[in-house]
Amino acid sequence: MDLSASQRSYLGISIIAIIGGSLVLFNILEGHDEAFQLLENRHPAGFEDIISGYHKAFAVAGLVRHPIQLLRFRFSHLVEARIPSEYQGNLTTSSPPYMAEIEPLLELSRTWNQTPEKLESEIEIDEEALKITIYDFTMLLNATGLLTRHPETITTFALLTNSTGGIHSYYKGISGFAFENRTEASIVHLSIKIDESEMDYYPPEMASAYKALSLEEGPKLGTISITEAERGSSVRVAYTFEAPDRDYEDSIQIARVYVNNDLAIMEMNHILGVED
Repeated sequence: MDLSASQRSYLGISIIAIIGGSLVLFNILEGHDEAFQLLENRHPAGFEDIISGYHKAFAVAGLVRHPIQLLRFRFSHLVEARIPSEYQGNLTTSSPPYMAEIEPLLELSRTWNQTPEKLESEIEIDEEALKITIYDFTMLLNATGLLTRHPETITTFALLTNSTGGIHSYYKGISGFAFENRTEASIVHLSIKIDESEMDYYPPEMASAYKALSLEEGPKLGTISITEAERGSSVRVAYTFEAPDRDYEDSIQIARVYVNNDLAIMEMNHILGVED
């Protein structure tokens, strides 16, 4: 979804993320002189808050400090996956548990001559500092047309390791304003506010009642693009989830901000699961 700042001169994004007790912000703005300043990243503590309705929204807010030709926001939601038994307790491994799943995708990337996005950073979970390595094949799979036919396709993988190189956990999911389908959580409202103008998206059955836009017409692949973002403008994006009362695995929300196609900010929010 592309939005022009010439139409809306004031930009502001707000995404609330669920974090399981820990929030870590990673601002990687070298080379951009903080062209975009992140001001807010609020979120529920976990799925329990979403189920109860106590806090079920996601939000992020920021300020454009220098003119930006293309400002892009991308969001991914990953769910903790089971680590194969042969990797459990293995302190060092040159073949991570997701390798069997991503090897065909790596081969596809070579065929299409399109390199997947590989990101490395740190995340704190339960007061433990961990290294996180992310492989994101979203753009590749979108280019092949696969995501159009099968939007539920897993696109993004993350491996978390501790200070000794041991595998802490393994996550996989999709790029979008939603969790991987098996969580049964679903987005029920997406709001994009630029200046005093606000666009609201609801599920098709609710959109007509609210005289609003349908989520089917909204941004795809968790991506919002804004062209010609002017200095002093801000952007606000908020989305709300509903989740039935059941068990949920821990999850990670990844929020990325790109300034003129270069990664400027990456936030990783741990979302605490719930068990009966």
